[in-house]
Amino acid sequence: MGDKIVAAQFDWPSFVYWSTKRRPEDLRPYVKRIKDTGIEKVYWRVSFAGPVGYYSELEHCIRDQRADRTILPEAGDLVTPEWSDVMQYDFLKAGMAFAAECGLEVHPWITPLYEGIHGSQFGGRFAGEHPEFWCKLANGETLEWHPSLAYPEVRQHQVAMVEELVNRYGVKGVHLDFVRMTRSLADLRDKSHASIMGYDAPLVEAFKQESGKDPAEVGNADERWIRFRADHTYTQYLRDLRARFGRDLEVSVLTIEANNLGGCLFDWQTWAKEGLVDVICPVPGAVPFHAYPFCDAVHMFKKHVGDRAKVLEFVGIDGDTGPYALYGMADPMIPPRPAVALWTVETALQRGADGVMFWEADCFDAVDYWAPAAAIARKVREYDR
Repeated sequence: MGDKIVAAQFDWPSFVYWSTKRRPEDLRPYVKRIKDTGIEKVYWRVSFAGPVGYYSELEHCIRDQRADRTILPEAGDLVTPEWSDVMQYDFLKAGMAFAAECGLEVHPWITPLYEGIHGSQFGGRFAGEHPEFWCKLANGETLEWHPSLAYPEVRQHQVAMVEELVNRYGVKGVHLDFVRMTRSLADLRDKSHASIMGYDAPLVEAFKQESGKDPAEVGNADERWIRFRADHTYTQYLRDLRARFGRDLEVSVLTIEANNLGGCLFDWQTWAKEGLVDVICPVPGAVPFHAYPFCDAVHMFKKHVGDRAKVLEFVGIDGDTGPYALYGMADPMIPPRPAVALWTVETALQRGADGVMFWEADCFDAVDYWAPAAAIARKVREYDR
């Protein structure tokens, strides 16, 4: 096995519910087909608007009911049918078992701060019990159900969630999705496109003590204030994660292709410099994949991180729940044309890409993308010799 990576996200609720009503046992042949296509690593979704899709003692599991709320599928609280209730069937455990049979590696796909959306306010247990940790915005508003990583307690909880996955399921890596928020990233920026997040009391007070300045005085787009917020939230969380697990746990991060630091507080250059992440997966955040040669973004990332982290070319085939839906396309289920996707991947490889990541493998059937995915995987392997 070479150094290149062929990975794919797998949103199993979409697989078992949204397209065709499938049974849990249907996972085995599908997982094997993913492996036979040439994919070696699957980022298996486990986080859903707060609740998680596995047995957890720290968070609500899908279909856990609280005394004050009835779960309503039509409101988005439930993304799996009754027969695939996680309390009766552990999809992560089954998926890892099926993957092990064919030599496929599974890393949980985690959305640490993805709380209270999907059309409802059914957020996570921790977020519900600790509204005092909800993120404060520059305009004074509270971002409901969105715990801030500025608080040590929030970071400790998120590290504990990963530890639970490592101890209970024996996972060797995690895929951290920082792109999904309670609101869209664009709605969390000011007119200068600077992030308005990070006005939590610990950050504001610490910045005042360190700089002698009030954030309100320096302005939201001030570079010192932006870097301070980034360093004390996402970067510190990754430091805590690395301190707990060392290099034994592979950490891949889902980010966007541009305006990460100023617009999102994602300081990926520092993450790579400090060895906090192993793999970076940039996602187009401005235009649809099949209208833009994304390889230039990968080239830019590699120029800065070098060999300190791998950077994967994004191949977005899921238009229903993936990025295409964000752009109001008339027919979002049309994936990138195979020839265009293959050319883009080859160009990205020539410019330094360390492999590809498909978004998402659960849609291969729906959009008939098995053959194009296999061709892309073979192209990656050609560059791996």
